[in-house]
Amino acid sequence: MAAGENGAGKVEWRIRITPEEVRARELTACSIARAGRSLRENGCVLLAPALVRHELCVAASERAVADLRLLLQRAARTYPGRDPLRDRIYSAELCNRTDHGRRYDVRIDAALCGPPWREIFDAAREFTRPVLREAAI
Repeated sequence: MAAGENGAGKVEWRIRITPEEVRARELTACSIARAGRSLRENGCVLLAPALVRHELCVAASERAVADLRLLLQRAARTYPGRDPLRDRIYSAELCNRTDHGRRYDVRIDAALCGPPWREIFDAAREFTRPVLREAAI
């Protein structure tokens, strides 16, 4: 089994980083290489443990729910006779792809968003940029 592969010969997509990397806010060359390989070969990578403070994630979750409510209200006004909780809807900000679906795709524009999203993007960027460079994306 090669380094970075699981027992099935697949490239690991979950990369464990050390507490030292989290404290330093910088990945080691080894972690960058492993994460880049996962991104190239799997199309995804998860750096663990969490790199963003829990409080920011909670605030983002609360903000996302509030924003979704506003977008659903706007969609109900924009598309009279359609129920955004029941019907498919498509707009620049919101998408419900299936009838009676409860999974909404919501666009978060990093350039326009404020707290807590800006802080989350900034915190994640420190770790993602070197991985994206390594993966040549």
